[in-house]
Amino acid sequence: DDTWGKGKLDIFEAMAKLINNSAVANREIPLIDEFASNSFISLNPNEKFAVKFTPTFNGKMTGAMLHPRAVGATGNISLEIWSDNGSGLPLAKLGSTVTIAASALLEGAWNYVPMYASGVNVNNATAYHLVAYFTTGTTLELMIDNAVAKRNGTGNSSLNTGGGFVADANNDFRMRSVFAGTTISGPLPLTFASFAARVEKETLHLNWQSAAQSNLLEYRVEACYFGQNCTIIGKVANSGETTFQFSSGTLKAGFYQFKVIARYADGREIASDVFEAHIELPQGYLVSKIYPNPMKEAGQIEIALQSPQNIKVSLLDMLGRNIETIYEGKLAENMLHKIQMLGNHRPNGLYFIRIQGETFEEIQKVTVLK
Repeated sequence: DDTWGKGKLDIFEAMAKLINNSAVANREIPLIDEFASNSFISLNPNEKFAVKFTPTFNGKMTGAMLHPRAVGATGNISLEIWSDNGSGLPLAKLGSTVTIAASALLEGAWNYVPMYASGVNVNNATAYHLVAYFTTGTTLELMIDNAVAKRNGTGNSSLNTGGGFVADANNDFRMRSVFAGTTISGPLPLTFASFAARVEKETLHLNWQSAAQSNLLEYRVEACYFGQNCTIIGKVANSGETTFQFSSGTLKAGFYQFKVIARYADGREIASDVFEAHIELPQGYLVSKIYPNPMKEAGQIEIALQSPQNIKVSLLDMLGRNIETIYEGKLAENMLHKIQMLGNHRPNGLYFIRIQGETFEEIQKVTVLK
């Protein structure tokens, strides 16, 4: 397969589709070497070794890969992109030299070197050469393929020991070029240069700053009450500025998770990270009314706490006697706990629900009516 890392996560494609789901990741890693053999060649300081490659699209050099068996080189390994002389050999360096410390190379494995800094753009159907060399140390043993059946024939690798480049018809050096030609249009994932949230009484105030967004219609603010019942609580039109403010209406007490969603003219929506805010619970807890009431088969109450507490929920008869413990245990904070009671096995009549916490106690009336 001509793509390195077959069967593994393709980060390049994943990032492209994160920006635009319809994007096609145009990236290529030409393979000149086969893995039919595991030989190596010993390279000396100041010797330049090269592998020819020919892109199938216009793009930009993004990386290089080399597979050393042993590294006796010291200092830096230099990597360059050269033009072709028309006879399959390197002619002249293009762009800038990229270096990697020899000590950073892992022996017996593929090593990836970013090549963006070379600044080289490559053209479709044009031959280029990935050239590498070092100047200090002893030798660098580079893995090669010297099998009879080599990928794309012979003459893709060349070596310059001081008298100019000469094609190596017997070996394919295990060096690979990486280039990409994908141009992705669409908004970048929504990020904030700054984001601030504060609660004053029962109102949420948001302030954020983001990079200028083209094709953006508006920001929408979504709030989830105790992680549930998510709704849009407001919208902020795109003013063309990079700083935005939002203030909610009156919110009921509780724990909120919210996010800002950027909505674009082409229908795409990109959400921010999730942020959290609290509107203080009265006296540190919240207990809903039992619902439905009257109940036929079952009913429930909701309990929220500012801090963890041991809770006991009991069903009492008209005389205040405990006839059933509905729930007993410790409830966590910042969650909406739903406690259910069954009424289908109880006779019709009036009952009481007692909710006891470490810092509070409530009693509610409930009617069972079948």
